[in-house]
Amino acid sequence: MLKKAAVGLYVAQDLTYPSGSFDPPECYPEYPYGDQGVNPENGVYRAVRHIFRQMHLDESNYGTAAWNPLGRYIKRGEKVAIKPNFVTDRHPAGAAGLEATVTHPSVLRAIIDYAFIAAGPEGRVDVVDGPLDMADFDNVTLITGAKRMLDDLRQNKGLDVSLHDLRRWKTYWVETDVRRFDLPGDPRGYVISDLLTDSELLRGVDPGLVGGYRSTASYFEKRRIGTWHDLEHNLYSFSKTVMESDVFINIPKMKTHKKSGVTLSLKNIVGVTDAKDTLPHHRVGRPSRGGDEVPDAASLAVRFKSFLIDNVISSQHGLAAYKLIRPIYSQMRKRGVYGRADQRDRGEWFGNDSIWRTTLDLNKVLLYGDADGNLHDTPRRRFFSLVDGIVAGEWNGPLNPSPVNCGCLVAGDDPVAVDQVCIRMMGFDWTRIPTYANVGNIDRYRIGCPDPALIEVLSNDRGYAEMFSHTEKYFSFRPADGWEGAIEL
Repeated sequence: MLKKAAVGLYVAQDLTYPSGSFDPPECYPEYPYGDQGVNPENGVYRAVRHIFRQMHLDESNYGTAAWNPLGRYIKRGEKVAIKPNFVTDRHPAGAAGLEATVTHPSVLRAIIDYAFIAAGPEGRVDVVDGPLDMADFDNVTLITGAKRMLDDLRQNKGLDVSLHDLRRWKTYWVETDVRRFDLPGDPRGYVISDLLTDSELLRGVDPGLVGGYRSTASYFEKRRIGTWHDLEHNLYSFSKTVMESDVFINIPKMKTHKKSGVTLSLKNIVGVTDAKDTLPHHRVGRPSRGGDEVPDAASLAVRFKSFLIDNVISSQHGLAAYKLIRPIYSQMRKRGVYGRADQRDRGEWFGNDSIWRTTLDLNKVLLYGDADGNLHDTPRRRFFSLVDGIVAGEWNGPLNPSPVNCGCLVAGDDPVAVDQVCIRMMGFDWTRIPTYANVGNIDRYRIGCPDPALIEVLSNDRGYAEMFSHTEKYFSFRPADGWEGAIEL
């Protein structure tokens, strides 16, 4: 039987990210650092605090030094992993565009403070993410101010908070060459989980098509991905820091996504694996041939490109072939040689029937996997999500979205329910987004509440309490290319 889920929603259209420090606007009674810094312009900290109160967290102690809102989820001395979205350090619009792309550190800062209030000095808090393979992790934390904020917490406020890039390697373009450089990765290492036949990759899929799964994290992974996913085993590599945690706090960005329609709490979990080139993103080919990489309407040229990628570029001499083909294809796209259906390659369209499967699998491992990656029938760690929708992203998400000033935060301990509220705020229909249309069909390792009728919205504006009972649009996000006309309310 499905349980009801409470979701906090704070909306203030004039809410903006603070400049300067990310300290709170005043010294609240529970603020653990005395009078060490305030920033009157920081309305984000106030909004995070407000959403905790809306959710009735530790209500009896509100307004006192004993107030501990995250104490419902975090016990004294526990290990907490916090996962923002630091997917990239680049955007065509520069730093302003990154506000619509990555989690803002003002949101992260408030969560860190309240996590330490709950865990105490004997607890452990790690901020972790595994961004795009070409992203400069140091640069995104520098540009956004996250590095400065974390340095301040360590040096001036005495917090032992760690920051980890979970990737084992980074990809560079050097002139026309692609190179990989090793990274330190998770200092605690990694664990492998096997979902066996409980993987969503096998649900309703012809057994003969399972070998057609491909990842777009790399063009050169064809042989590798087949060793991770077959009819008997479905392996996922996870950060040991995450799997050792008692509590996982997710801070995704509210954005559209070219492959999955949206990226919110569920999709943000991709960043806790170090082996993205083993994650199925699509099945090679067209739907009429058992694939979901490109539509059936794709031209012969695009279908031929798909063939080259899968059979030539993935070969021993794939890099040389890729360098030859890539500029030709880029010029053809720029000159409009291809039609509308031809812009939907690499699984970047509403017909993608694969990425939702991988997304749900990763969430199963996160919730039900122990520190060694073994799966259990009951959750192994507590979960909390706070979605940063103050400046959200539409259209070319997840990497180059256009900003939407929503001024909202969405929070809760049920990732599916939290995402349902976000999807409704964005002006989309969850039943047309495969991740959410299929989440209710999970037989084992259930993830959350897929039924909006069971969601209680706790908002600073009572008008949102009945948001699922009418068809009013709050925002009308432009979907990513390949999804237009497919998911709007």
